[in-house]
Amino acid sequence: SFCDLSLKTIENELSIFNSTKYVTKNVYLQDSFQSQSEQIVARFIQRTINTFLLTLSVVRGASTSNQLYSGPLTNWIFTTTDLLSPQFYYNDTANPSMYCSCKIDPTTCGALVGVYDYMGTPLTIPNFRIGCYVIETTFSSTFECFYNQTCFNSFNKLIYSNSYARFNATPMIWSQNTSRYLPTTKIQTIIEQLMIERWNDEISFESYFNECNPNKCVYTYNKQVDVIYIITTIVGLIGGLTTVLQILISALVAFARRQKRPVNLTSTQT
Repeated sequence: SFCDLSLKTIENELSIFNSTKYVTKNVYLQDSFQSQSEQIVARFIQRTINTFLLTLSVVRGASTSNQLYSGPLTNWIFTTTDLLSPQFYYNDTANPSMYCSCKIDPTTCGALVGVYDYMGTPLTIPNFRIGCYVIETTFSSTFECFYNQTCFNSFNKLIYSNSYARFNATPMIWSQNTSRYLPTTKIQTIIEQLMIERWNDEISFESYFNECNPNKCVYTYNKQVDVIYIITTIVGLIGGLTTVLQILISALVAFARRQKRPVNLTSTQT
């Protein structure tokens, strides 16, 4: 099913993603780390969707190009009187003059689903279609009838008018706070987004910083100095040089005096 395929695709891609190391030469600032992480997550989501769509494309292509028989025989009708063209034709109720063939247009040929009798179509389901293959039928349909009270009432009146079993189901309520897909959104769009309402990702700069655990941080900053700062610096340098010279001169004078100290010699006669 689409749900199983979507789930397996996400699990496989997550396994690959979680085994990938994020390595940086230096520790990034938080803004840079956040920006790069968001780009990585966006690429992961797009790669997951592309992998899912590739699998769907292979399945759809194999079915249509090989003209496989569908289980409920929605793309072929067998007859003993028409041997030249054993194919199923649909008359689109939205455009009665248009006929299509499952042999020629297997992905686009279809008609609205309805409750039919020999006189015509007493009830059709809005934007819910039947076609050559179940997957193509699903892709071209919407769920808007399930959100429409009028649609539910029509089914109740038509199907259960002569029955004691009433159709007491109530339509679903759509809210932009609970779903990003409108009731009129095609099922194909929902499936191609892996039927996911929202991707939940958590980016933690603190965890990244603690994992790196740098021994030291070196940073530089530019500062514009004024005249007072320059004068103070020069005075400080001069004062420092004066102090150093005083110490050196005092040490040199003391050393010179020790070298010139007279030595008293005494002699004795025996």
